Amino acid sequence: MDNFSFQLGVVATFFALCSMATGKVTLPEDPDGARIDFINQHHRGMSGKWTAQRNFPIGQTDEDKQALTGVLFRPTTLSPLPPGNQARRTSFIHIPSTFDARLRWPNCASIRDVRNQQHCGSCWAHTGASVISDRLCIRSRWQNTSFKASVQDILTCNNQVPWNMTSSCSGGFMDTPFAMWTTSGQFSGVVSGGENGTDTGCKPYTATDGACSLACSNAGYGISYAKDKSHGVFAYNLGLPYPSEKETPTSAAVIDAIRSDIMTNGPMAVGFDIYADFYLYGAGVYRHTTGEAMGGHALTVIGWGTEGGVDYWLMKNSWGPKWGSLGGFVKFLRGINHLGIETALAAAV
Repeated sequence: MDNFSFQLGVVATFFALCSMATGKVTLPEDPDGARIDFINQHHRGMSGKWTAQRNFPIGQTDEDKQALTGVLFRPTTLSPLPPGNQARRTSFIHIPSTFDARLRWPNCASIRDVRNQQHCGSCWAHTGASVISDRLCIRSRWQNTSFKASVQDILTCNNQVPWNMTSSCSGGFMDTPFAMWTTSGQFSGVVSGGENGTDTGCKPYTATDGACSLACSNAGYGISYAKDKSHGVFAYNLGLPYPSEKETPTSAAVIDAIRSDIMTNGPMAVGFDIYADFYLYGAGVYRHTTGEAMGGHALTVIGWGTEGGVDYWLMKNSWGPKWGSLGGFVKFLRGINHLGIETALAAAV
């Protein structure tokens, strides 16, 4: 148990004892406020540390927020990059100290687009849809800038393909969207679809589970489900194999393989162990400071850099653009497999 959790427990005990005298049960109503104060006081004046802020309404419990997670972990299932391909990239590409895919491919609006999964554990599907959209745009040399991969299609139709992964609002695997995108057969590929409440694309997001339908849910969309499908060729994992030891230095070779692939093909998806303090991210380089484990969560890696002498991955979340002070993006500690962030990154080409 960390310092803050102990302090919060003491406060809760104090309130409980006071309640015994009055006959009323009263507990602290704003644990996030106490966490924010603790983090910001703890990090004050320290170079490279992150600041916390309120991103969710008072009264929203940790249990409520757990609905925003959803990554399930298992041993790496996808193939690595073909032999020689990875080595060739790291040998011939100059890897800069700072990289931002939004600047490298400015015509690909999907890289800047921050979606909102709402209260459905579909972070794994959101990162998959984001990476597919980004890589399609990059692969087309900006000829296909409007396609927005459907989270709903990934969410509801992944269990129809041969491997039967059955990922849903209750959680899913990082490799599912890419295996679905690259497999062959009737259920292969992914159609287009915009945000919840929109009429964008074939299958807009609904933030709910449902039966797989081989038809567009958007009646006004002028393209058939079959013709709207986009397909990838090869799905793969990069980074450390799962499981791997966390909070230990990640080799330069592994870091450079990830970075060179992002520079070549575009953003990648990754899952990590999420803690209660991550919900409070404001700015700076995130490193777990306080709070209990909340499960697994997924992010999209779009770049990297260094701030205050601390190396970071630049990543996109799926909690809408109002989360944090960077418009839904986060700088995440790089180089020590922090919370598993350099393990089993997934993508496809």
